[in-house]
Amino acid sequence: MSTPEELTAGLASLVRARVTDFSRTLNMAEVGFLRDGVVWRLHAQCPFRVRQGDRILVGTVDMNYPVDPEADRMAAFDQYAMMFDRNAKKLTALFQQTASFVDSAVLGPAGIVTLALSESVVIEVMPASAGLRVEQWRIFERGSDTHYVFPDSADR
Repeated sequence: MSTPEELTAGLASLVRARVTDFSRTLNMAEVGFLRDGVVWRLHAQCPFRVRQGDRILVGTVDMNYPVDPEADRMAAFDQYAMMFDRNAKKLTALFQQTASFVDSAVLGPAGIVTLALSESVVIEVMPASAGLRVEQWRIFERGSDTHYVFPDSADR
């Protein structure tokens, strides 16, 4: 269970972390971070986007559109051949070439997460379910039992 104070503390663990990768598992967006030798993951089961200024670089709606507009949508989704996958790979490659770090991590109203990175890049997670037991997002330290889950009642 994660109280607002615990969520804020968990997000603070990402400040000064290097962003390592962007991906998805099924329809869940994932972001990897590395700080002081510790791997952190963000899993977002709600609307998620990465933007630079007013330009969206990748977002969860991109999971609906195959890279090849003639492709079967379900087959492309299963083969990780959606616009999300292409854009996530591009971002991962860019962030591997040019290190990008989390400058600030803010927990906003209704569980909104805003991670400000260098170069005016922002990662935004926007919960969109009224279900109190429907997990919207979590951050966790890989290989440990340290998990921060929103909403608080989702992991009960």
